[in-house]
Amino acid sequence: METGDDTTNILLYPGDRVTIPRAQLIYILGAVNHPGGYVLDESRQRLTVLKALALAGDVTNVAKRKGITILRRDPTGPEEKRLEIPINYKAMVTGEIADVRLKPDDILFVPESGRIKAMRTTVASAVSIATMGGTTLMIYH
Repeated sequence: METGDDTTNILLYPGDRVTIPRAQLIYILGAVNHPGGYVLDESRQRLTVLKALALAGDVTNVAKRKGITILRRDPTGPEEKRLEIPINYKAMVTGEIADVRLKPDDILFVPESGRIKAMRTTVASAVSIATMGGTTLMIYH
């Protein structure tokens, strides 16, 4: 169907059974603009960390780029056990190291930097107070 070849369009009859394989997904969580599950269709079978981050709208301004991790099922352990694969984002972006290919059911986790988030909150509060103070002065005058 995807190639547009009509010879693969099979006629179905009553009682026929159509089996559709379960979609393979990767998950992108944390400090990205569009977290969620992404389907690994034919065009995305070679999805890498940088491509996945691009699909998720890139990391946010409070992302802790040094803490990006792939959580991957441990093939030797129980199903819920995952391996943690640290990602060197800076080296990947600059081409110093190869972009890591993701596998089905991988979780790409981008943590938030508490320090950056706290600094942005402090700056936003200071701007808000300064703006409010200026408004009060204008009203008083």
